[in-house]
Amino acid sequence: MKKETAKDYVEAMNLCIKNPTIEFLNELCKAHLHTFAFENISKLYLTKKGEQWVPSVEKFINHYSTYQFGGTCYTLNSSFLELLLELGFDGYPIMLGQDHLAIIVKLNQRVYYVDVGSAAPIFEPIDLHTKENASRKFANEEIKIITSEKGYEYVRWVDGKLRQTEWTFDIKQSIGLEQFKPVYLKSIQPGRAFMKILRCQLWQTDKQRSLSLLNNVFTIRYEDGHTTAFTLSTVGDIEKVLEQEFRLGKLPVRGAIEELSRLGVDVFTKE
Repeated sequence: MKKETAKDYVEAMNLCIKNPTIEFLNELCKAHLHTFAFENISKLYLTKKGEQWVPSVEKFINHYSTYQFGGTCYTLNSSFLELLLELGFDGYPIMLGQDHLAIIVKLNQRVYYVDVGSAAPIFEPIDLHTKENASRKFANEEIKIITSEKGYEYVRWVDGKLRQTEWTFDIKQSIGLEQFKPVYLKSIQPGRAFMKILRCQLWQTDKQRSLSLLNNVFTIRYEDGHTTAFTLSTVGDIEKVLEQEFRLGKLPVRGAIEELSRLGVDVFTKE
């Protein structure tokens, strides 16, 4: 990564480059979740253009400037990892389960789990040496990293219901980003999870809330646990919500909905 790209990346999050400390890592994680949306609009857009792998960091920043793209775990965490390495942090990618890309950072003889690509409230890295701090929570959603027979397991609850299972990982099994390519290629096949829905999620903790768009349902989840949901009737309604609530008016959502329609998915019809 070019130094200028790293500078642009950090400035996009309204931060300045600092020394690689745990305090700076905390700032970066939180700012990333509040800047770059977890969304598959970019995945649909880029796949339609023939892209077969995540964009370079330079393209990632350019895409954010042009379209306000974020991405799913492959794009978000791979880009963030490259930034961390350029900033002087020691880290590497890991695979959770069979398909999720996350990050391990080693700092001051501690090992941290970092993840800006799971639409989860991991605003700060999780210290894998301290069980008491191995959880993150927002409203009625909680993430825990617990020990398991395979090393560690990522567990997620929403409204008291277990939502994520079988995401196990071993911090000793570092793999290169290139090894994720077969998994990524599977993820862009018709019928796969993020090729059959419309998804966008963004944190706004300054307003004590998180925003979620799933097909034509817009949900606001507040920090106190209160939730409101709205069913959107038209593409224009979806565009309006993305512009006014998410502040992501550049996202080419109309094109993404057209691509889903071509793939046989109607975002306005309940399954």
